[in-house]
Order: sequence, then structure tokens, then C-alpha cells
Amino acid sequence: MKLLYVRHGQTDWNLQHRFQGQTDIPLNDAGRAQAEKAAQALKDEHIDVVYVSPLSRAQETAAIINRFHNAPVIVDERIAERYFGPTEGTPVCPETLERIWKYDATDLRGEESLPDLFRRVYDFLDSFKGKTGTALVAAHGAVGACVRCYADHIPPEEVNVQLILQNGEVLRLEVK
Repeated sequence: MKLLYVRHGQTDWNLQHRFQGQTDIPLNDAGRAQAEKAAQALKDEHIDVVYVSPLSRAQETAAIINRFHNAPVIVDERIAERYFGPTEGTPVCPETLERIWKYDATDLRGEESLPDLFRRVYDFLDSFKGKTGTALVAAHGAVGACVRCYADHIPPEEVNVQLILQNGEVLRLEVK
């Protein structure tokens, strides 16, 4: 199956460099423009179905893109953003990034572990094996890093913040 993975458009917390996680922060005007740019880039694609995170920033991004396709929409908890617990809402800083972006981190403070995140995202991606058609998947930065590892055969232990897609960026992949 062909997947068109898009990271949601910008939010005010993206602009302020704050950890969002599962806090439900809406798109800002720049984020809507990024979603529109992705919609224009994908308008000639045939999309059979849309999978979307339960968070509003991903849902609004998907809706902006899907207006050209009118495909059925499925909300899937497995592609909700990584849960950052007490870190949500705090400024992104190098020390925190280093602490929470180690695959084998032992000093998490309530944040979802990377192995747990990879398990749920890979379970989602594996569900497309043997299927045909094209799906739009609208989700988040940490989820997208897992998707990029899956697509590029990067071992999960080598995940890093440089693998996070930009807001509104589209990644194309095949799941066979």
C-alpha cells in the first residue's frame, strides 16, 4: 500500500519551541497555510482513505488536504503524538531532548518511552501489509520519525530528532 505521511501544520507551541505531545494545541494561521500547501501538492493523488491522529492539529491538516479527495477518515490512536507527560508545554532544550530521545533512556519522568512509541507506530504501519491503494496519514513529529525509520530501514535504536519532518512536510512510502 502507498502511504502519504504528512506532519501537521504549525501550532503556536511549535513556533514557541514547546513540547506538545498529546496536549491538543490547534493549528495557527501559518499551520493552515502549510496544510494548504500540502493539499495543493497532493491534490492530483488518488487517496482511498485518510488515517489521522485524534489530536485536532492533525485532524485539521487532514481535513484541509482531504477536501480535494473526500476520502473516508479513520481516527487511529496508534498515531497520536508521543506522550511527553510533565514535559508537555515546557520549552524544548538540549538537555531534555538528550534525555528523552535516547532509545534506551532510563531516566524518563512519565514520558512515553521510544520503544513503546515504536511498537504502536510499527503496529499501525504493519497493518497495511498486503493491502492495496493509497492512504493519507496525518500525524505528528515523533510519529513521523518512527515512520521514517520504518521506510528507510533505520534501526529504531538510531532514531534522532533530525528524522522529524517539518510542519506540513509529506513523506511517501510503500508498505508491502
